[in-house]
Amino acid sequence: MTKEDRRLFMRKYNDYLEQVNALRTNRTKPFVMPVSACIEHATKSRVADWELRKPVSLVTEAEWIAWIRLGYDVQSFVTQKLKDRIRAAIVFDLTIADVDSRISKMIEDMMKVIEKNNEEWVLKAEAKMMVGLITDAIRPAGLKEKVKEVLGETHNKDLKMNVYDFVQWLREYATSYQSAHRRRRHIHGIYKDHPVRVRDAPAAAGEPRGGCLKCGELDHLVGSCPKATPEEASDLLKKAYGGRGRGAGRGNSAGGKTPGDAACRGAGANPDRNLGGAKKVNALEVKAEVAPSPKLACVVEGVLPLEATLFDWGSDTSVGSLGLVTALLAAERV
Repeated sequence: MTKEDRRLFMRKYNDYLEQVNALRTNRTKPFVMPVSACIEHATKSRVADWELRKPVSLVTEAEWIAWIRLGYDVQSFVTQKLKDRIRAAIVFDLTIADVDSRISKMIEDMMKVIEKNNEEWVLKAEAKMMVGLITDAIRPAGLKEKVKEVLGETHNKDLKMNVYDFVQWLREYATSYQSAHRRRRHIHGIYKDHPVRVRDAPAAAGEPRGGCLKCGELDHLVGSCPKATPEEASDLLKKAYGGRGRGAGRGNSAGGKTPGDAACRGAGANPDRNLGGAKKVNALEVKAEVAPSPKLACVVEGVLPLEATLFDWGSDTSVGSLGLVTALLAAERV
């Protein structure tokens, strides 16, 4: 019998002892077959003649047990062949969905190879080598890179010195990594199936936001629409803004402003000039030498109806403050 055969024999015999001891009670004590009775007679004769050098009938039970235990005496040195055997046995099977079960399967396959030649000593004597072999075999690649980063930190160097502690830590870390990875995939799937709506970019300066009230085109307003007469354009504006100009009602916004506040916004205006007095609005109509554009009716600050030329960029009110008008009169520009 080779040493490997003796180790296999002892494993089977230990399984037999556990099964028999399970039947033991306070009143019953099952009979346990001795080791010598479990060895074939031809094998015992060869061992007695060639190794023990005595007749088989004179070999005691203790001698047979000692001879069997010699199968566990192996040379404890690392060879390239040993590393290759262990490396080939360490496999992370990605077909197993549960990461903890995946690690358990890897440990089981690895230990079968190690125990086959009674090389369990390598787990403690060469713990750093075993940690390196297991780390190199980790799958998927993302998990392996994360594990290498953790092992590269100085305060985690103890994990490299004990393969049992490393495997226990790997179970917890890999489980957390798998849970986080599944959450990321779930969130990514939600955004892929239901993409987030992106707001349109704001309209450029000068571009009409609402478009023409007559034809709906966005490149001009209703005042410049060739399909609408001035009267029709005025009616459309009244319908769209409730019979008031676009500037109507601005003085009623939040903040306690009064309709007369807008007249005080010009340069040099005195904000206290209208306190306690009647509302006064000054409108300035400028005659341009260029070809006149269509005129639209509007109401200035909800008070004064007038027909004034609209600005080119679509402003609906052209109002000069009292301070501006006074300055122009003083300079004799009007």
